[in-house]
Amino acid sequence: MIPPDAAVTLRRRLAAHPDDDEAALRYASMALASGDGDAMATWLGAAAAIKPSSPVLFAPFRALAHAYLSAGRADLAKRTLRRAIGSLPVDWEAWNDIGVLCDRVSDEGSAGQAFRTAIVLAPGAEIALSNLADLLFRAGAYVAAGKFARHAVGSAEALLTAGNSALRSGRPALAARCFRRSLTLAPHMPPSLVGRAVAAMADDDVATAGAWLKRAQSLDPNDVSLNNNLATWHLVQGDYQRGFAFYEWRWRRPEAQARRGGLPEWSGTPIAGRRILLYAEQGLGDVLQMVRYAPMLSGLGASVVIECPPTLHRLLGSLPGSPRLARAGEAVEADLQAPLMSLPRLFGTTVETIPADGPYLFSEAELIAATAGQFRAPGRRIGLVWQGNPRQVDEPHRSIPLDLLAPLVALPGATVYGLQRDHGRDQMESFRGRDRLVDLGPQLDNLATTAAILAQLDLVITTCTAVAHLAGALGRPVWILLKRGADWRWMLDRSDSPWYPTARLVRQRRPGDWQEVAERVTKMTRAWIG
Repeated sequence: MIPPDAAVTLRRRLAAHPDDDEAALRYASMALASGDGDAMATWLGAAAAIKPSSPVLFAPFRALAHAYLSAGRADLAKRTLRRAIGSLPVDWEAWNDIGVLCDRVSDEGSAGQAFRTAIVLAPGAEIALSNLADLLFRAGAYVAAGKFARHAVGSAEALLTAGNSALRSGRPALAARCFRRSLTLAPHMPPSLVGRAVAAMADDDVATAGAWLKRAQSLDPNDVSLNNNLATWHLVQGDYQRGFAFYEWRWRRPEAQARRGGLPEWSGTPIAGRRILLYAEQGLGDVLQMVRYAPMLSGLGASVVIECPPTLHRLLGSLPGSPRLARAGEAVEADLQAPLMSLPRLFGTTVETIPADGPYLFSEAELIAATAGQFRAPGRRIGLVWQGNPRQVDEPHRSIPLDLLAPLVALPGATVYGLQRDHGRDQMESFRGRDRLVDLGPQLDNLATTAAILAQLDLVITTCTAVAHLAGALGRPVWILLKRGADWRWMLDRSDSPWYPTARLVRQRRPGDWQEVAERVTKMTRAWIG
């Protein structure tokens, strides 16, 4: 508590001299020392009313914000920080400190403003550059984040952010340079070593990637990012035994969904007569790829329940074994559970034993009949998808600009049907081949309808999307356009897929070069039309 005599003295002084902000500040300091944050706020407010922009108010306001944060009162901390900004001195360190505090209370706008002001006052302030870069990276502004981070030439952490920003913006060569500079400053920093490996993988250089991963492993074998990237490194080379074992590290990633509780996990033991819940944890494409294992469980005598998004329910009803389908969170009676993406490991899958003997999903005759009127034009029928889910971290680099495919859409002897349901439809507005592209996107209300459409096409051309997996699961001919450093499931240097026998893979030859891919697939399509 504040000594009563001191409080009385200060109050009398303020009553006699209401413009005496020095007295108010003394009271605020005493209040802070006593832990009485509310009293401090009251008297700081009185001082601010007298001289609202006085630099002497900054330190107490900042201290009060810290006190509120420590007490878990983020809303009051945020308001206090805004008061502090109004009294900031011309001092870059003070602005940087305020930026850090604003970031802690999720006031990203004020944090960014504070960091930028600090940089204006001190253009070489590496901590402010690093803090702003980190803020921008978390906001998804990767190009801007990399720009600021690369200016912090003496900060290994900032150069790490620069490397990660370059990776996210599709520039693996720049990323490798940033990680190299980071390692010059801090040779034993595992995240930068892993970054070098990821940059190499983005150019399909698995030998270089493996060397960097081994260095990182020697320093910190329990690093989550390292082990997730070791999973990718093994899987893309077809070493499924080691790859799927490392893949279980995905559960330790910060962004990973929580594993389901309440039921024991199936370990691959005999399952006849048991009820097992299979649940989705990632995207629609992952579900479509891995539900092939559900009929195998039914064949082993298990009763199967699949928990997945409702848009998949009607389609997955065509699975052999007639599994029960449930929504996320729905009460389900089961004895065991397993995440769908763990089933290859649990079945001991190798490249040679992938269950891919034929289609395992099927189109409904009723939906085929309902959509057949769309396909009366003569010639070949081609479905086209150029963009996937933007929530995927690397989606901007997995998608091909629609305009590059105008020569393909214009080929005689075929009708091209656009299968873009949501994201990417805006590209059709200015598309040069718009008059030749038949837009079926609005009709694709669920994946069962999409399956019925695919059943009536002669060929599907798509980037790495759920439609690619759906076409493969249906046994339909599909050409999949892949970026350099493609997802692990497409492996390396193959034009076929052991997961989908009817798929043909068309890969970038240089990172980011979709122009060459578009020219090649157009030539392939011309030859295919005949």
